[in-house]
Amino acid sequence: MDRNKLRKYVNIFLVIAVIGSWIAIFVSASGTLMQNGLNSMKYFTVLSNLLEGFASVVWLVSSHKNGKASSNGNGKASSQAELLKYIAAAAVGLTCVVVLTFLGPLYGYPAMFTGGSLFMHLVTPLIAVDIWSVLSWQ
Repeated sequence: MDRNKLRKYVNIFLVIAVIGSWIAIFVSASGTLMQNGLNSMKYFTVLSNLLEGFASVVWLVSSHKNGKASSNGNGKASSQAELLKYIAAAAVGLTCVVVLTFLGPLYGYPAMFTGGSLFMHLVTPLIAVDIWSVLSWQ
C-alpha cells in the first residue's frame, strides 16, 4: 500500500475518532472534562482535536481533488492543507505533552484517560503527530 492511500485511511479514522470522542464528551462528560454539551468547547483539548478533525477533512478533500486532476488518480494534498495538518498536529501534540507531563501526575492518569478523553488526550494526538512526521515526507 502506498503512503498516500495509507494516509487517506488514517485521516478517515481521525475524523471518525474526533467526532466520536467529542460526541461522547458532548453527551456525558467524564474524567477531567467536567463540562458537557457546548460548554466542553472551553477546553483547549476539545478545540485542538476538532481542529485536527477539520484539518483531516480539508486534507482528504484536497487530496481527492488533486487525485482526480492527476492521470494516475493518486494526488497529493495542497500545500495549504499540509500546513493546516501541521498546525493541527502541533496543537494536539501539545495537548498530549501537557497531559502526560503535567495533568496526568496532578490528577492521575486514569482520570485523564477515561471515556472520550482517552482519544482526545492520547490516541488522536499520537496518530496526528505520527501522520505528519512519518507519512507526510515523500
